[in-house]
Amino acid sequence: MLGIAGPANADSLNLDYVGVKVPMFSFARLVGADPMLGVEMTSTGEVGCFGDDLHEALLHGLLATGFRFPRRGVLLSLGPVADKYWFADEARVIAHELRLPVYATPGTAEMLATVGVPCTVVSKQAEGEQSAASLIERGEVDLVINVPREYDALGRPTGC
Repeated sequence: MLGIAGPANADSLNLDYVGVKVPMFSFARLVGADPMLGVEMTSTGEVGCFGDDLHEALLHGLLATGFRFPRRGVLLSLGPVADKYWFADEARVIAHELRLPVYATPGTAEMLATVGVPCTVVSKQAEGEQSAASLIERGEVDLVINVPREYDALGRPTGC
């Protein structure tokens, strides 16, 4: 109790739930806002949610901020080689458990093939029927996971 000295038991590892805070970005409401987040990641609010584990709490938090669970397809462009392999387990879940079509840029598609994740190769170039931009414009993907290869001096992604 407050104001009463005594031993405190703060064993937070034995809790039956997990809590997370998820930032809320209002790009749809802010006309002209740049949706490419930099190191500052300025948010317009946040949501706190609980779950039985970290994954459940994070999913609840994302859904509360307006994130929609992908249903049509996922486009992956995973940056440097180490980042590509770091995401391999998640790519397997997307393809095998969620049974969503996976589209990938050439380097990412090459890595996915080595780990047994089926995908369709798409071009980074804006033109063409099988380009990343055309997939997005046609609504064939509803989630894009892009890890830039490089950052400029201000920490902004380049060459995406």
